[in-house]
Amino acid sequence: MPNTTDRRIYPGADGRPVVTPTRVARISDTATAYNLPERFVRRLADERRVATVKLGKYRLIDLDDLDRLLREGATPAEVTK
Repeated sequence: MPNTTDRRIYPGADGRPVVTPTRVARISDTATAYNLPERFVRRLADERRVATVKLGKYRLIDLDDLDRLLREGATPAEVTK
């Protein structure tokens, strides 16, 4: 697993630095790779519990952020109540 501090910093629209994740994947690909329900991953993104980046029509999940959340013990049953 890459170092989670390995992120790129770019100037944002307002001039403040914006940190962009280096490990990202589409929601459907993330659900398949992590063997999680797609609805669970989408819900985490909707509730802003994981960072996302919009790229065209795709919403990309920050995989480092998802790893952190899963290590903390988030489960599909907890989120989809």
